[in-house]
Amino acid sequence: MPETAAAASQAVARWVRTATQPALRGSTILGLHKRMFDRTWEWAGRYRTSDKNIGILWAEIGVEIRTFIDEGAYWLEKRFRALRQELIPYAEAAGVFTDEDVFRAVR
Repeated sequence: MPETAAAASQAVARWVRTATQPALRGSTILGLHKRMFDRTWEWAGRYRTSDKNIGILWAEIGVEIRTFIDEGAYWLEKRFRALRQELIPYAEAAGVFTDEDVFRAVR
């Protein structure tokens, strides 16, 4: 497992490219945490059960993870909608008018 920040970044990028689960799930985030920190913390990949001098109180982690997931999903949807609006003129010029047209075109 990674020993340096650069190696950790490469491991995360490799994991993202090959992920088989949606990224915005608690179990996926814990899996990523395990891959990144399994040589740093014995509890990597699990929620902490005691307070440390980092981050938030251990009892708040589940709630904060859920907030993170919800905010991430909102941001992705908002960005997707904005990008979609930007691309509509180009898509219509190419004869693509609906999401179904897009899926047919990329299959």
